[in-house]
Amino acid sequence: MTKSSLKERLEQLGRIQGVDPVPSGSPAIVSLRLLGKLAETKSVEAVIALRRRGAPTLVAKRAVEAAMERKANALNVPTVESLAALSEDLRRFGFAISSESATLASNADARWRSMKEPGLDGRHGDRDGEIHKKRSDTLVGTLRKEYGPGFAKGYRSDTKLGTVLREEGAGSLRELLKK
Repeated sequence: MTKSSLKERLEQLGRIQGVDPVPSGSPAIVSLRLLGKLAETKSVEAVIALRRRGAPTLVAKRAVEAAMERKANALNVPTVESLAALSEDLRRFGFAISSESATLASNADARWRSMKEPGLDGRHGDRDGEIHKKRSDTLVGTLRKEYGPGFAKGYRSDTKLGTVLREEGAGSLRELLKK
């Protein structure tokens, strides 16, 4: 392949869109939801709006997709200049947000960074190799801090995970999250 043919092929792909990050802000955990009809949404623009605020592209894409499927989601957005500005940006693209406090975002982010991907059995291994599994006496309120305000809707925050799993017929937290 000659250099000119490679250049021509790359030009056909089009220009890569740059993302101008917001200059500063505080972290926030947001939950996305669809505002109107699915056909009226602009999902790529919504992902870019989240990306501008430091959310990883794949994480932002998955949160937008979950909102489009009307599933519960939570997203740690590292640099939110103001919730009003983020809300306005996403509203233009067909999405609304609800937010947790920035303190929760930084706690969740620190915890997330210390963990590897979950294994096949839903447990996490820390960088030091120690394995953790959610205990059945973990409170729903604690889990909502990690999985968002939509986690275990209809249950009080002082309900234990074991009770929710039993009543929902789920064998594990992972199964419950898939429902």
